[in-house]
Amino acid sequence: MNRILPGRHIHSLEISKLRQIMDSAPANAVNLGLGEIRLPLHPIFRKAAQEIISKKELFYTSNAGLIELRKKVCDYYQISYSDNVCITSGAEEAIFSALFAYLNANDEVLIADPSFVAYKTIIQLMQAIPVSFLLNKNDFHFEKEQFLKTVSSKTKAVLLNNPINPTGTSYNEDDLRFIADFCKTRNLLLLVDEVYRELYTGIRCKTILKYSNNAIVISSLSKSHGLSGWRLGWAATSGSELIKPLIKVHQYICTCASSLSQEMALIALSADGNRVSDAIRHQLDLNRNFLLQQISAKNFLPNNHHPYLFVKVEDDLIAVEKLLENNVIVMPGSVFG
Repeated sequence: MNRILPGRHIHSLEISKLRQIMDSAPANAVNLGLGEIRLPLHPIFRKAAQEIISKKELFYTSNAGLIELRKKVCDYYQISYSDNVCITSGAEEAIFSALFAYLNANDEVLIADPSFVAYKTIIQLMQAIPVSFLLNKNDFHFEKEQFLKTVSSKTKAVLLNNPINPTGTSYNEDDLRFIADFCKTRNLLLLVDEVYRELYTGIRCKTILKYSNNAIVISSLSKSHGLSGWRLGWAATSGSELIKPLIKVHQYICTCASSLSQEMALIALSADGNRVSDAIRHQLDLNRNFLLQQISAKNFLPNNHHPYLFVKVEDDLIAVEKLLENNVIVMPGSVFG
């Protein structure tokens, strides 16, 4: 019997190894595997959601999102508002929309190795080519020489994760300034995913918007405020021109982000919401300190951002299997690069 075949562009597309591990885990397993802050929803958000539902009519917003929310995002980055923000259904949709808006077939996009597993796949879905530059093999920090080796005449964009998933390390100010200047000189799109920026262990890393008026920053409330299920993210830049093509794509993906989630985001980006974010960061510090008491210092990578702890083992796949047998979900570092 004949069957309807999927498009050629997804022939090599598979469910990520991360999700395969999650799907194979026992239902009652302790989940330490995903980049999700599994703390109870804070009471101020629960109360706010109830009040919004009972008192407001929730319809479509403009494609780019509520103006007052877009202005709050600009306030967060200390940039002026000028139609330069698009509110999205989480950070990953923002990344997809941005790449779809700017990439042509066979364009090359530079990504770090290791980095978030979805980047490579999303780039390939655009029929573009992911090209990895190696981070330092000992401490996973940025090296200019490795970065420059990957640049070619086909390079169209640079996609960074800062802080980096899964290492919890970050690019320093010199790194960001160098990359921003390089992209400006070469007229490359610079896209920086900063979803873990608020989960710092010491000093919060700088946003790329401090160094570039020609970059798009991606973020969300999933990590900083424990609102992963509300699917609320954004793309922002210093000027409106870079965002306009992204908004066009976003319109046809989901029309607009959930209006309820956008109303909740106004609470999250308030002074009360910032205190919730601080409390989450404090709890992650306690969790981290507990784990470090169980692990020899020489066996983990020093990092400056939560929620990841990168532990050195002889065979990470075997370690993952053994922990699954004991109802604990962790992820093998090797799947990230």
